[in-house]
Amino acid sequence: MGISVRAAVAGLMLLVVVLTDGCGSGGSGGSGGSGSPTGSSTGAVATTVARQADVELTEGDACGDAYFWASTPAGDVAVEVTVEAFDRSTEEPTTFPVDVTSDDVVVRVLRGTNLPRNFCNDVLDTEAEPASEQDATAGTGEIVLQAREADGNFGCGASDAEPNGTLHLAGLVAEDGTTFAPIDVETNSIGCYAG
Repeated sequence: MGISVRAAVAGLMLLVVVLTDGCGSGGSGGSGGSGSPTGSSTGAVATTVARQADVELTEGDACGDAYFWASTPAGDVAVEVTVEAFDRSTEEPTTFPVDVTSDDVVVRVLRGTNLPRNFCNDVLDTEAEPASEQDATAGTGEIVLQAREADGNFGCGASDAEPNGTLHLAGLVAEDGTTFAPIDVETNSIGCYAG
């Protein structure tokens, strides 16, 4: 089940633990053994920040050659992964390594409302346009696309048991530090174009 960023932020808690070293309580007045001229006890403060949960993107699909998307069930956070694969092999599957530091694959993190409404769609809903976009700073994986048919049919909507495109992306981190659970998308919509 996905988790919204709002819920993740609301779940972020600070736990402050005050640790004392127990010194300085042995005498009245004087230095009391604490090294402090006033004889007061010396304390240390440790702050522990609960780690924000990884955002889970459980909805997803793809289109074109090749544009993948994944989002939270609420559609408030999404990731787009794009690679130019129009000229992929007509004989065997093509694998593209995904590394967010590479220029070959574009990975963007989006925030907004009902974001999936505008993915792979030629009629855009202005209310579903992203409120913010940012690049990813870490993350690796791969895209695998089945062979393109030699007759120019790109396999759009193939009903084969095997998907014609898959995305796996792990260790994804956005510019603002948001971390994501591993993203896996399987689709039969590679080669489908809006319009």
